[in-house]
Amino acid sequence: MEYPKWTEEGYEYYKDCIDENIGSYDFWRLLVINYRNERIGKTSSI
Repeated sequence: MEYPKWTEEGYEYYKDCIDENIGSYDFWRLLVINYRNERIGKTSSI
């Protein structure tokens, strides 16, 4: 499946590392989780 609209921000962040914009629902879900974790990690003051 092509990337869903709710994954667009994560897809844009990782698109240089991804060959195509097609993947399973689980792939897109994990991509968004990883993107959010990385984004939070960069802004965290811990």
